[in-house]
Amino acid sequence: MRSRFPLTSLAAVLLLAASFAIADEVPPIETVYAQADTVTVIGERAGSDATSAPMATAVVPAAAWQAARTSGLNEALTGVPGLIAQSRAGSTDVRITNRGFGARGAGERSNAGTTRGIRVTLDGFPLTEPDGRTSMDLADPALLDRIRVVRSNSSVLYGPASGGLIELQTTNFFGDNYGRGRAEFGSFGYAKQVAETGFVTGSANIRVAGSTENFDGYRAHSRGARSSLFTTILAEPSPATHIGVYLAGTHNIQHLSGALTQAEFDADPTQANPDYVAQDARRDNWIGRLGTRVAHDFAGGQELVIGAFVEPKTIHRSERNRYRDFQRVHAGGSAVLSGPLAEGRVRWTVGVDEAIQDGNGLFYNLVDGQRGSTLVSNTREGINNFGTFGEFVFTPREAWQLTAGARWDNVHYISEDHQDPTINAERSLDQVSPRLALSYRPAPNRMFFAALSRGLETPAFNEVDPPAPYDASTSLNPLLEPSRSLTGEVGTRGYFEGDGFVTRLGYDVAVYSLEVLNDIVPWDGGATYLTAGKTHRRGLEVGLTADCAGGLSARLTGTLTHNRYVDYTTSVSDGDGGWVSVVYDGNESAGIPSLAVQGALRYTAPAGAYVEVAAQHMGAYWANDANTDHVEAYTVLDATVGVNVRMFGHESLLFVSGRNLTDELYAASVYINGVGGRYLEPGLGRNVLAGLTLNAW
Repeated sequence: MRSRFPLTSLAAVLLLAASFAIADEVPPIETVYAQADTVTVIGERAGSDATSAPMATAVVPAAAWQAARTSGLNEALTGVPGLIAQSRAGSTDVRITNRGFGARGAGERSNAGTTRGIRVTLDGFPLTEPDGRTSMDLADPALLDRIRVVRSNSSVLYGPASGGLIELQTTNFFGDNYGRGRAEFGSFGYAKQVAETGFVTGSANIRVAGSTENFDGYRAHSRGARSSLFTTILAEPSPATHIGVYLAGTHNIQHLSGALTQAEFDADPTQANPDYVAQDARRDNWIGRLGTRVAHDFAGGQELVIGAFVEPKTIHRSERNRYRDFQRVHAGGSAVLSGPLAEGRVRWTVGVDEAIQDGNGLFYNLVDGQRGSTLVSNTREGINNFGTFGEFVFTPREAWQLTAGARWDNVHYISEDHQDPTINAERSLDQVSPRLALSYRPAPNRMFFAALSRGLETPAFNEVDPPAPYDASTSLNPLLEPSRSLTGEVGTRGYFEGDGFVTRLGYDVAVYSLEVLNDIVPWDGGATYLTAGKTHRRGLEVGLTADCAGGLSARLTGTLTHNRYVDYTTSVSDGDGGWVSVVYDGNESAGIPSLAVQGALRYTAPAGAYVEVAAQHMGAYWANDANTDHVEAYTVLDATVGVNVRMFGHESLLFVSGRNLTDELYAASVYINGVGGRYLEPGLGRNVLAGLTLNAW
């Protein structure tokens, strides 16, 4: 077991806080569970009002994770109903699942650090690559201002996004110069420092923010480090024109522990997969980004938003007995035009998207975890995603809205083998994704909606390798088809205010039923992939928040799901070089818990100090399609104490948090259809986190 957070460091932090006088009249800490009544997100789609959209959506302000570990997105997303975000033992890697999408990852094939089926954007530009994979290297919660989560199928406006949308926003226009710093320290050698400043000059805002973090790791061979720098320039050269320039860069290196068998997990959850140690399995990513967006309002209410970005990447990996060197460029742009019709009763939006990622992949032999001198593979991987869409919002009466839209996507793959050009291949996949939604708002603070939508999920490039005998004639799997989904949902959200014990009660409820055709699943340990026939998923998502008299507030979110394979026939090895056909019809879908509940209770004193107790329960589920690898249910308890203090004349926040107080042994994540019986990824044991946020001016 690695050393825990030193008691001397914790004592030093507490003594530092005690040396300053607690402000007599510090405003209470913002109640982080209450959602804003009106939030307009500055994104790549015009008119995206987070509260009026007829879909299951929520906005999480940065205040919600002000007293949390900001390594991965998991703690920032904890309070979102329906969404499951699990940290891989405290690192930057997070497993995110929404309505079953994203549950699989990629097995042994680049499983850590990516998610599938959920679209993620940063300041309106896609982090999700054109093939549907998302690397979370640039997703640093400490540098974000807010997160918007759309749990509904978002394919019409955003492309292949059957599993919804996560919009990360770094900043918006601000009125005054500011500067702040943040420091976090925790068990197992965790340390993070953040600095941020903003300047107002004329009509422009300039924001510069950076962070650096290090983590020795809870498990063996899980050391990681990340440094990030973001710069944003927002300008209004005229009342009708808005310009944004976004620069970002990060270096993220993460050593990988791999998954464990049940016996290894029970004996010592801090150990690593020995094969991963022998290979020094790791990834070392350098990513830069430049994006710019111009929005202009025309007479008559029309708005045109044009954006473009370029994102070069250098990616090094040591995995599966190969050293892999990728040089890639992800680039693209979009144009969206919107405006009113019929005296404002109709709002239309049309647009086009283009995104391409291209580059070479060099595979070398692995010698003691380092790159050898033998070039094993030299390939080009290019993928282009083009989409065009339109949406109309009709308001026949003030409280009613009818939304209809459709999108056509074309995803084109280019695969070249520079050592064997005879297997070079190209392939295109396309689909039209329609959406129809009806919403009713009986009051400004209450809304009901119903929607029916179709979605698309294309195979990622690490999923298109062909099985034998096709691998002798092509580099693209001719058997793979895109995964297509049909989602129906009804929901309601809003809040009530009163003058009793509960002063404000917020709610967010959605019920959905979806069918997935051609679910993309790993086969032969992830060496190749196939498409399962049909999957049914149904679920209930509930979120409740309450602000009460006497400084009390509470949050409760719950997700209840039922996920089954309806038509799923595949083949497994018979151990003698042959194959046996198996049928998984009726089995539970792998990687999706049927029950997830999170809750928290907070007391905030008049002077600003607070104490919070939180719990998270995750139900049991299966980690493989055969339903033989079982993941046990678990419950984790946390407690946090925080206080607003005056330091150097400015208000600051100090907090100390105890995590997993009962030292629960649990699997925070899994490898679906793990190889050799190894599929469990242990979560963090009992640990302590302390942090200080200082507002300098």
